[in-house]
Amino acid sequence: MKTIRIFLLILIIIGLVLLFTQSLWVPNLVNQILAWEGVSQVGLVAGAGAGEHCGGNMLNASTCATGYHCAPAPGSHLPFGDVGGICVPN
Repeated sequence: MKTIRIFLLILIIIGLVLLFTQSLWVPNLVNQILAWEGVSQVGLVAGAGAGEHCGGNMLNASTCATGYHCAPAPGSHLPFGDVGGICVPN
């Protein structure tokens, strides 16, 4: 029983260390995974600005910058899937 408690304590300590240091290793891990998948990293950090295209059924679909959200593009009435849109202010 004591061995199980020690093992669980070690797992909790490892989890806390990973939690508090995530800003150091998570961005590098995400960039490496994106590189393995062949996804372009252009626009992933800053995001698309006002009036720029966002979303869509693509692996490298751009997201809107902070303070904007992706609204459906005018005239896009497909009955399936995310066809993307344009970034508009929140």
